[in-house]
Amino acid sequence: MAINFLQSTKLPDDVKLQFGDSEDLQIYHTGSNSFIQDLGIGSLYIDGSSVYIRANLNENAVVCLQNSEVQIFHNGSEKMATKSTGISVTGGVTTSSSSDLAGANMSAGIAMGTNAITGMADPSSAQDAATKAYVDSQISGVPQGTV
Repeated sequence: MAINFLQSTKLPDDVKLQFGDSEDLQIYHTGSNSFIQDLGIGSLYIDGSSVYIRANLNENAVVCLQNSEVQIFHNGSEKMATKSTGISVTGGVTTSSSSDLAGANMSAGIAMGTNAITGMADPSSAQDAATKAYVDSQISGVPQGTV
């Protein structure tokens, strides 16, 4: 059955548009909040050449660009985006537990506060960092005060 609307249709608060034999998809407004709910066993898909989730009419929150990146915003400013090479982060990164940054390229210093750098291998190149234990082993037997 097809219904053709030739003008806007108004529904009062708490009236639901329900789709599916078991009313699996519902769209409604409570008077305070608006909802799109998928109550079925499947997934809810939102498809489009570009998909925008906005905090208000002029402020993006999440933007999904077709065959490109996904951008995440805070207060209208992009903070993170997926790239073909990984992710790009604008601003600092705060974690609540240890993080693996293998392969990360840092463009600024890393403030460790009172935290230690642990799990380092012995240096193999001239620019590698060294642990205290490695340095101590290299200078053992060298008399103190000699250069």
